[in-house]
Amino acid sequence: MEENTQIAEAEPKKELTFSDNLRNELTNVQDALPKDFNKERFVQNALALLNDAVKKGGLMASSYVGGLSGAFIPVSEDAGMIAAVERGALSLEKLEAMTCVCSVGLDMIAIPGDTTAATISAIIADEAAIGMINNKTTAVRLIPVPGKDVGDRVEFGGLLGYAPVLGVKKFSAEKFINRGGRIPAPVRSLTN
Repeated sequence: MEENTQIAEAEPKKELTFSDNLRNELTNVQDALPKDFNKERFVQNALALLNDAVKKGGLMASSYVGGLSGAFIPVSEDAGMIAAVERGALSLEKLEAMTCVCSVGLDMIAIPGDTTAATISAIIADEAAIGMINNKTTAVRLIPVPGKDVGDRVEFGGLLGYAPVLGVKKFSAEKFINRGGRIPAPVRSLTN
């Protein structure tokens, strides 16, 4: 009689991001920090400074400048951001605000499956406006998850990780989106 044995594949260990490592280091020296020290704000500011340094270094090192340079921080792949969402410290609006400063868009964000197409379109329009005003490329990867609601957890598997479902404001964008037409490219694009 043959024994039927299966070799279980080990779940790949998730790599820690820069922000995860920085949070860990801050936790290690927590006693030396001021009582009201805001770790999340410190990490966001550190990411902004690092992003700026990378851009400047790339600019100085190349004769031909092009491409996309910025932090595109996927909520589902960063343990600190997931924890911030679960604690209620990070919202869709806060992530949009971060796009103005240190990121290039909304990435891998799970939203309730009943979010309307008009609402999703309005969020994309918000990001496009942020990009136009700040003269930078922006992008959006929202994931409407059917049957899931705010606070539920969604497993994407593998390197994509998991994400808590973020709330989306229920104000209607129907009238704005249904106006139709198209949004012309920013005037700055004429210099490309």
